[in-house]
Amino acid sequence: MGRLAEIISKSIKENNPNLDRIQILKIRYGLECLLNELSKIIIYIFIFAFFDLLEHFFVALLFFCIIRAFSGGYHANTYWGCFFLTLGIFSTSILLGVSFSLPMYFKVFVIAISIIIAAILAPVDHPNKPILSAKRRKILKYVSIIVVISLWSISFLLPKLLSNIAIITILLQTLTLPLGKILNKETVQS
Repeated sequence: MGRLAEIISKSIKENNPNLDRIQILKIRYGLECLLNELSKIIIYIFIFAFFDLLEHFFVALLFFCIIRAFSGGYHANTYWGCFFLTLGIFSTSILLGVSFSLPMYFKVFVIAISIIIAAILAPVDHPNKPILSAKRRKILKYVSIIVVISLWSISFLLPKLLSNIAIITILLQTLTLPLGKILNKETVQS
């Protein structure tokens, strides 16, 4: 993906000579991130479509990505590490959501734990892109809490099976926050 991003960014530079080196590096980094995420999602679509779980996957993906966009979380060091960790989260959400009927007290417990984790730990920075502004950090913390509560509320509008998957996905994503606080710092230090 890095090689493809490099080729595309060189082409952009040739067609836009006014762009400086820093702008091209930012474009290349953005392209590499986009290509990495798109390739993983395409592979996940094939995997979950093969098992006739595509609708379940899209619910898990949507809830996971919305929370993660604001709260952050653990980031694996490699493409494949990220791929398999995220596949594990989606698979666990779907497997547990399909296998168990979650009672209301469990859903309330999950939201309480998720809100507490988000309130204490969100946002968790990406090791390569730390959040430097205290104001932005505070805003992301509040938005993370609001998003968790909002998605929890939305989950009740879904059919029971999809609601279960959504609730478990919320929990698993918020559990990446303490993991990220610990392991992302180790990545930066090493």
